Amino acid sequence: MTLDDLDQTMRDYAAAVRCGAAARHGWPEWINIPSKIGQVTAVRIYARDQREQAKRDGQLIAAVCPGLVDTRASRPWFTDMSHAQSPGQAALDVVKLATDPIDPHMYGELVQQGRIIPWTGPAAAAHTA
Repeated sequence: MTLDDLDQTMRDYAAAVRCGAAARHGWPEWINIPSKIGQVTAVRIYARDQREQAKRDGQLIAAVCPGLVDTRASRPWFTDMSHAQSPGQAALDVVKLATDPIDPHMYGELVQQGRIIPWTGPAAAAHTA
């Protein structure tokens, strides 16, 4: 899959939502799921395409999932925010990932709180970790 392929897939999803056909085409009803799949897939494709240059430059390219974060945007969707992080707490993991020495195992992966989350999205087959 290329970034252009992903772009077309996401455009098809948006068109299906607009015409009310998303569920008939197998898309979940909650927009957060397809949007996150698109975001993580884009990062994985980009990481795959930039692997050699990133290795030479000492760069880490990874998708980061902070988990549930207590914000005004998330509160209406969840009845229990007791396990949610504050935005500041969520940012600490991102800063740590960006400033710690590069762990080559995390390259191109989906990372949450310093751990790789297994990924089976559309670009998984194209990923060459």
